[in-house]
Amino acid sequence: MGIADHQLHTGQRGEALRQYNICRRMLADEFGVEPSGQTQALYRRIRAAEARPRFALPAQLTSFVGRKRELAEISRLLASPDCRLLTLVGWGGVGKTRLALRYAEKNPDAFLDGTVFVPLVGVQDANHLFLSIAQALNFSLVAAPEPRLQVFEYLHAKEMLLILDNFEHLIAESAAALTDLLAAAPHVKLLVTSRERLNQREEWVFRLEGLSLPNPSGGGSLSGEQQAASNKAESILLFEQRARQADHRFVPDSHIRQICTLLAGHPLGIELSAALTAYLSPREIFEHIQTHLDMPVPPAQNIPARHRSLRIVIESSLDTLSEGERAAFRDLTVFQGGFSLDAARQVVGATPQVLAALTGKSLLRQTGNGRYEMHPVLQRYGLEMRVRAPQHNHRLRQAHSRYFAEFLFQRRRVSRGDVKTDNEIKRELENIRQAWRWAVENVKAALISKAADALGMFYYLRGWYEAGERDYQTAIERLRQSTPQGAKTGEVEDALARVLGWQGEFALNRGEYAAAQELLEESVALFQALGRPSETARQMLSLGMSVMHQGNLSLAKRYYRESLRAFTVAEDLNGAAICTEFIGTAAAIRGDYRQARQRYQESLQLYRRAKDVYGEAGGLYCLGDIARITGDYAQAQRRFTASLEAYRSINNQRGAAQAYNQLGNIARLLHAYEQAADYHRQSLWLRQEIGEQDGVAVSVTNLGVDAYYAGDYPRSRAHCAEGLAIFRELKHQRGIVFAL
Repeated sequence: MGIADHQLHTGQRGEALRQYNICRRMLADEFGVEPSGQTQALYRRIRAAEARPRFALPAQLTSFVGRKRELAEISRLLASPDCRLLTLVGWGGVGKTRLALRYAEKNPDAFLDGTVFVPLVGVQDANHLFLSIAQALNFSLVAAPEPRLQVFEYLHAKEMLLILDNFEHLIAESAAALTDLLAAAPHVKLLVTSRERLNQREEWVFRLEGLSLPNPSGGGSLSGEQQAASNKAESILLFEQRARQADHRFVPDSHIRQICTLLAGHPLGIELSAALTAYLSPREIFEHIQTHLDMPVPPAQNIPARHRSLRIVIESSLDTLSEGERAAFRDLTVFQGGFSLDAARQVVGATPQVLAALTGKSLLRQTGNGRYEMHPVLQRYGLEMRVRAPQHNHRLRQAHSRYFAEFLFQRRRVSRGDVKTDNEIKRELENIRQAWRWAVENVKAALISKAADALGMFYYLRGWYEAGERDYQTAIERLRQSTPQGAKTGEVEDALARVLGWQGEFALNRGEYAAAQELLEESVALFQALGRPSETARQMLSLGMSVMHQGNLSLAKRYYRESLRAFTVAEDLNGAAICTEFIGTAAAIRGDYRQARQRYQESLQLYRRAKDVYGEAGGLYCLGDIARITGDYAQAQRRFTASLEAYRSINNQRGAAQAYNQLGNIARLLHAYEQAADYHRQSLWLRQEIGEQDGVAVSVTNLGVDAYYAGDYPRSRAHCAEGLAIFRELKHQRGIVFAL
């Protein structure tokens, strides 16, 4: 009867009964015996269960949206004999109850004796818990023994699922009783919904997050007429359905995407917001919820009081916290984009135990790499708490800024092409930018100095010149205008010299050579006045590049030689390598390719001695460029391929994109136009992935040139026009000339 048993436990009762009757006839006809006692007992249980009325589940008066993946996973877990206590954990309004009920609706025959829903709102202790279970079972209790034992006895022979809804307030007193229930009723399973885990050994935890969000790269209108509903994000579908309930004339627009993203797919927040479409436009709703947790109009009268606003939901969760946990929740909202355990300790003073408590109560979410995140709505509430204590908030923001300035300072020497460092900075970028803004607003020169170099290099390596210019220009203005209290002698000058230098670097890479020269000259003068020879030499390198691009090769050569002397005295191999490379570039510009090749080879050796793989990849690239210019395309291919491999070894996508771009150019010179386009597409994909807009424009324009030589003139015009538009948007003068 293994087949029948399987059919029974997959909800196929009719098939199980049919299988039993087939088995019974075969046994009688061929052996003259009846099925075993165990099989007959199973048959009787099925027939008895068929005869009993099903337990009624609460009627759901609105449609259920999405959660296919979650339903499949819950079904898989509850089908496992190892999982008898499954807790759906998530903060209020995330849809735990609806999901549990949806599972029960979709699987009515998964348990022989049915599924019973036990609402626990208002239940205060273990005694009342078992009274509620008995009531849901339609089971009449008698005077003795105690209700708990009567329920155990009733469930002992049952194969049943109990959904215990809203259990969080009973955990301290009643969670252990669930273990006793499972021991007394070996065929019963429990599906519990709770804002925090039960912390029982038998427990399996399923953390429920928000509904799926729209693709961030998706565009404009979400009219639904042009996109099938099945392809939409769940959060969008929920908003649209509830909005049409509020007003059948509702027409979706692009603000729905913003609302759902702002609420991180939180179902209750989406439903409350969608209900407002009877009174407000999606734009007005979005603008309101950006700054408010309360709805501007009363919710429907039959919404439970605990779900009438996000503020009520959050405050009911915070009421369960100790004073220390509540303070930690408030202070942890200072982080943006998540945080590490170390950051929580150093900035907030939060212990692992406190973080575990907040995670257990669904107020934090633990992600990969030991990081924590907080739902944006919870974060906004915590910000309100911080704003009510301005002095404490100021100290907290200062601690946050100091931590991330030091974080960058410790990575300033290894940030050039180092994969580990690059990923660490990328992971903390939202925190870093917030810390930078606070330091700039409050003119904390020492913090700006600590952060400037590693952050500037990060922007530079990604080609995020415009973003860098915005951040550093604000710093320049604040440092020029203010005289900060308590600043040490030279602190402001040092900070100003560093941000001017990076601002010059960004301008240089955007082709704004005169502006770059002016910024870099001021940076050099400040570092010279401070007596900083190494910093002076590095700024002179970029200054030399700026005047070289303006045609003043003799002045560029002088700057490079001064820099090289300083680096040599300081025994700075990396600086000397960069300087030697730039001297080679000056030689190449004046047409002395033999001298350029020699200098590039010297710089390559210096990079290798310094163990600078990023620099080595750049040196190989420069040698490839000289080979290309001199017509040695086979040598150029070898050099660019070696450069590509070096960049890929350190996962430097920007450098790899440059190498792919040049390999495409070589293929085009060899009339291999299809191969050229393949290389340029590889370059384009990498540049799109890292958001290097000027590089995207270069690759797109090169695809246009490839198409032109291949004879596809319409495609060529389209690509070149696209590249030109990007260059113009970036105000990239050199790129505009290239695209034209």
